[in-house]
Amino acid sequence: MNSSKFTLIFRDNNLVFKRIGGKAFNVRALLFKVLTSKALADKIYLIKGIFSKVLAIKVAATSLLFALIFIVFSASISAHDNIMTITQGVWLTDTDGSKIATYQKDNKWFGKLVASDNKEAPLGIDVLRNFTFIDGQWVGEIYSIKRDQLADATIEPKGDKLVIEVSIAFFSKTLEWQNEKSTQ
Repeated sequence: MNSSKFTLIFRDNNLVFKRIGGKAFNVRALLFKVLTSKALADKIYLIKGIFSKVLAIKVAATSLLFALIFIVFSASISAHDNIMTITQGVWLTDTDGSKIATYQKDNKWFGKLVASDNKEAPLGIDVLRNFTFIDGQWVGEIYSIKRDQLADATIEPKGDKLVIEVSIAFFSKTLEWQNEKSTQ
């Protein structure tokens, strides 16, 4: 392979290639000659056609990517909308005729004892505490007035009922609370 060395020099306000030990070429004239040749014009047209096809493929791929992102985002929003939510309201427990009013504070759900047939029950105490949605379920704590202790619990809202799974050590118990509005 013959490798020639060139130097660039300015001569009469023109950029000139000078082959070491050889002839000097005016860069402007050389570029004009190359750019006006039919063979090069055909190659440029071919490159332009390839570039436009590549550009069209990139645009199509980008559009497809945005469509997929939109679909995933929409599915995520739809799944979020289908999360079973604890609603604010008054719930009737299955013991002592107690009523628990649920409310939300700092993105967590709580339930306050607002009425009870048990005269010793401390009204106003939070029975449900710090329920947050984790891994597809509502997780928090429930206060047992009879035992005077907190227990881990999960809540599954089912229409006008709250199904509460209470766990203490190796034991668990399921409670069902009915929404007060659905009993009227």
